[in-house]
Amino acid sequence: MFDALLAAALLAHPAPQASALPQIATGDPELAIIFVNALPEVCFRATRGASPATDASLKKLAAVPDIIASDYGRFPTWFSLAKRPNNVFVGFSAEANDCHLVLADTTQTVEVQKKVIAALTASGFRAQQDARSKGMTDMIFVSAVPDGYILVSLQAPLAPVEGGKGAQGAVHVRLISKAAFEAR
Repeated sequence: MFDALLAAALLAHPAPQASALPQIATGDPELAIIFVNALPEVCFRATRGASPATDASLKKLAAVPDIIASDYGRFPTWFSLAKRPNNVFVGFSAEANDCHLVLADTTQTVEVQKKVIAALTASGFRAQQDARSKGMTDMIFVSAVPDGYILVSLQAPLAPVEGGKGAQGAVHVRLISKAAFEAR
């Protein structure tokens, strides 16, 4: 179901074809699909207890990648996504139910954001907070699950920063209990 909803969302927002520096991903329609699919395939599964160490789609990294270290260095465990090892990184907090999907080295920031928002909305997440200002997107989406709520926080610039070099935003996914959610 998620794939069908994602396909509809992707058709609504086609990726532009632009040029950029060779190491910066640009004009790659698959990047947004791969990033969006990593949400349920990696992060949602991790919040439900699946170990990232056994996930074949991830490659364990010895340390936080330099290109995102200044923004996301506080997370201790890092992987790169095998399909886009230079553009999609997955970090895990010390807590098992906390996953961070980081987009890097791309000028496709806006296209990826639009597709993440469309896919989350189409798959039943509801926007709880939408604060797009000062050049940033800061949105929180929520979905009820049997043992609590999955919170998805989208934080990214409204346009590529530094010519697409380095971190271009992140999606943070966390499972919280019903009691903790209702106490917020």
